Amino acid sequence: MAADRAKVCLQKKAFAPYALPSETLDRQFYVKVYSGNNLTDQPEFREVQQRPMKLSSLLATRDDMLQFKVDLDRYADRFFPGLARTTANVGCAFCKKDAYTNLNVRISGAGWRFPSHFDAGDQVILHHLGVKRWTIEGQDYECEPGDVLFIPVGVWHSATNWDEGACMISNAQFDTEATPELAQRFSELYKHRFQIKSDDLRVVEEDAVCGDEA
Repeated sequence: MAADRAKVCLQKKAFAPYALPSETLDRQFYVKVYSGNNLTDQPEFREVQQRPMKLSSLLATRDDMLQFKVDLDRYADRFFPGLARTTANVGCAFCKKDAYTNLNVRISGAGWRFPSHFDAGDQVILHHLGVKRWTIEGQDYECEPGDVLFIPVGVWHSATNWDEGACMISNAQFDTEATPELAQRFSELYKHRFQIKSDDLRVVEEDAVCGDEA
């Protein structure tokens, strides 16, 4: 099913959710630590540091200021085999495009929420674990494993891990004609949010940032 790129679209049970390998769950990665208000965004909700943590511990935590978010590049595929391919295939089918701008995965524990914001590209979001409630321009969408949500560029939305559980999603982003202007607006509006932003995968044992060149 392809999305109408002007409208929010939710497709239920559209794909087989990804299961995290046990060795990945037991490995320590650097996760993002946030501060601020994750409901009102006042003070601004922003990343302040990164901390080593097992993904199994992150899934069990109730700390709503922690999130694992990394780009699904070639290095990350060593720990999340096949996830990038699934995310790309589903995303491209939804957007009727052959090429995406970015792929990433996000994992967070019970209570995590992200305040209302917009993105500078079309978003195709695959839900792999847990129940996540999205509020998009005043309307709620409840997403479960296997569901795919399409959010058009520039549309305001927020997200909350629902049902007292952890969540895992992966995301494919696609640039549009509106992307350059909205990217500039985004950087001006959220100039403090990503001051130390790095979405490269960092493995604690290696204690180094490793990207596509690895």
